[in-house]
Amino acid sequence: MISLIMLGSIINYLTRSTLAVAAPTLLKELHISAQQYSWIIGAFQGAIMLQPICGYVLDVLGLKLGFAIFAISWSLVNMAHSFAGSWQAFAWLRGFSGSPKDRPTRGHEGNGGLVSRQGAGPGRRRV
Repeated sequence: MISLIMLGSIINYLTRSTLAVAAPTLLKELHISAQQYSWIIGAFQGAIMLQPICGYVLDVLGLKLGFAIFAISWSLVNMAHSFAGSWQAFAWLRGFSGSPKDRPTRGHEGNGGLVSRQGAGPGRRRV
């Protein structure tokens, strides 16, 4: 399981930089302005704010099932980027890409790593 999380983390950080590398070509071919590109980036950053919701889903479903669901959804959304023909489509897809993308690579920290009410002393499990 650790190797899957590590592989997911590596792919996650590689794909974060992919749009920045491809941006000059995409901007030219799809006639996207700098302002429209900022909306695409903003959609991704806004979707990152859904991390607590996705963490809650991991807590409810369990790590293995949650990992599978988020990894598959992230893969499908990334594949759908090839069909985007406008900046609005890219913005929506980047938003969807940002929502489940980090969840499998963050581990089982549904509450953002906060400690339960009892604390996380010896023999106590973090929530």
